Amino acid sequence: MKVITNYRYWLLFIICGVALIALFAVPVDELPMLTWLWVLVSSKALAAAAFYLFHVLYERWTERGTIQELNDFIENF
Repeated sequence: MKVITNYRYWLLFIICGVALIALFAVPVDELPMLTWLWVLVSSKALAAAAFYLFHVLYERWTERGTIQELNDFIENF
């Protein structure tokens, strides 16, 4: 088994994981209404920011050719 040594893949994986967790996060029902709404909106804003960061890094590294294996995988998928 080959270990992934390119840190860019790990960084993209972590950012995507944070985005998915924030996207599906739901506040606890016992919170007051405004606090509940704040937690809901802020978690979705965090998800949007993480997805945007993922997109920017993916595009930058694709143009530089530093994540070629991932690009080849996506093209062959």
